[in-house]
Amino acid sequence: MRFSIFGRRRPSAGDASAAGVDLATMRISSGVRTPARSLGRRDVSFGLQRLFLPSAVLDVTLLFLRQAGAHGDERFLVWAGSILAGEGVVSTVVMPRAASGPLHGEIPPEVNAHVFDALDSRDLVPLAQIHSHPRGPGMSSIDRERPLVAVAGFLSIIVPDFGYVDPDAVTAWGVYRYQAPRRWLELSAREKVETIVIDDSVLRIE
Repeated sequence: MRFSIFGRRRPSAGDASAAGVDLATMRISSGVRTPARSLGRRDVSFGLQRLFLPSAVLDVTLLFLRQAGAHGDERFLVWAGSILAGEGVVSTVVMPRAASGPLHGEIPPEVNAHVFDALDSRDLVPLAQIHSHPRGPGMSSIDRERPLVAVAGFLSIIVPDFGYVDPDAVTAWGVYRYQAPRRWLELSAREKVETIVIDDSVLRIE
């Protein structure tokens, strides 16, 4: 499925075929990838020290959070990618279907299973779960009890104000590192900046 986010190109004179052509689109895939990939990216220990986040992935993430927030709803997403020498590199945003509700949207167990099947077939590792809150970034008791991945070091990120925040202000997020059932370590402002590194996806050089 293609989801247009940037607009449409205006046709030039005599270029009728260009009418309605998307200037840029974002491709959205679903389900299990066929044929499946097996590149060895999942054959590593989960030792996540830092998370390298492309700005384009962050922009798309905030777009989805804000789309839900415009209707007063929270949104739950997953960042997936690779782990290299203890460093997580995000490449993919996963949008699991949630049981609808304005607050604390719940991901049904069968959808969680589909998430893992889709990532397995793409040889991708789930690195962090992200969801929005209407106000602050505090972790609720429900948030603590239901991690997507119950592995030490997995990150849970809570973005306040339904994602309507400064894109680069990671210190405004709630960032929590999973330790054990219902036990999460909240990162300090300094630790957030050291842990989540935003890389520019597009550079314009004059």
